[in-house]
Amino acid sequence: MTDAAFDTLETTRDLEAAGVERAHAEAIAGAVRKAAVADRDALATKADIDHLETTTKADVARLEDKLETKADKADITRLEDKLEAKADKADITRLEADIARLEARMYRALWMQAGAIVAAVVALLKLLP
Repeated sequence: MTDAAFDTLETTRDLEAAGVERAHAEAIAGAVRKAAVADRDALATKADIDHLETTTKADVARLEDKLETKADKADITRLEDKLEAKADKADITRLEADIARLEARMYRALWMQAGAIVAAVVALLKLLP
């Protein structure tokens, strides 16, 4: 979500047009905007994940190149077996935990945004005659 996703000036004008005093309209619009962008920077975007994937693939390719130039096929096979048995499980477990944490943060942010919007609507309804 970008800052442009919520226009505080437009919201303030809409609230004023509905009869809400400017100070109240600005406060409501500001509160909704803050809630809408809360924890945004802590969330992983598709671009973040794509970058991580690209970087990881590049690192693996570099390591494979080094292994092929320094080790014979038996060494490579032995290392691959060790990696499959130990590193993959640990890496997968760590990545799954990271994904679960990111999902939890994302859902928390969404709930906060929804709560702020509901609170703003309730406040508006109370202000209207």
